[in-house]
Amino acid sequence: SGTEQGRAAAYSALEIKRDTVNAGFLRADDQDSGIHVIVISDEDDYSTNSQVPISEFIAYMNGLRASDDLVSFNSIVNPPGGGLLNEPGDKYIQVTQGVGGLWQSLLEDDWTGVLDDLGIEVSGLKREFFLSQLPVVDSLTVQVTDTAGNVHPFDLGPDYSYSEVRNSITFKEYLPDPLSQVVIQYTVLASVVDQGD
Repeated sequence: SGTEQGRAAAYSALEIKRDTVNAGFLRADDQDSGIHVIVISDEDDYSTNSQVPISEFIAYMNGLRASDDLVSFNSIVNPPGGGLLNEPGDKYIQVTQGVGGLWQSLLEDDWTGVLDDLGIEVSGLKREFFLSQLPVVDSLTVQVTDTAGNVHPFDLGPDYSYSEVRNSITFKEYLPDPLSQVVIQYTVLASVVDQGD
């Protein structure tokens, strides 16, 4: 088809065809295995709501495993504003933001960084950590205690970013080793906001 339907294709492979031609692929009995979808596209997603609406697909993907760390939807697509010969991959990026994962512009000359990050992601290591409450962003403090007991502090901006949409922090360069302890402290936003606002 000349009309790209990445969301519908992923849903078909993981759900609609899971007990027929794709039997055993999803490994539903193995809740510790990762599920990582990677889309490379020079168009936006033209999957229809009758196939699977975006909101339902995001909820479906997020429900495949008990841990958010084991599921991702990664997009290498035209950036917002467009590129190449076609429109931006806005719907793919929307799914990536809702499920978690990486997105990179298709226009980049070098995909080494994003491919390295995808490898890290599927190996079970992670750079993104989710918060349990909405924070006062300026109050965020992040530190990592490595397996040798060394404590490493990190600063918002140069060392990590905060995503309001995902309520998470993401290390920019640093990758915590397995068994390291990541401690994120902050003032809970609800504790300082007038409930009448």
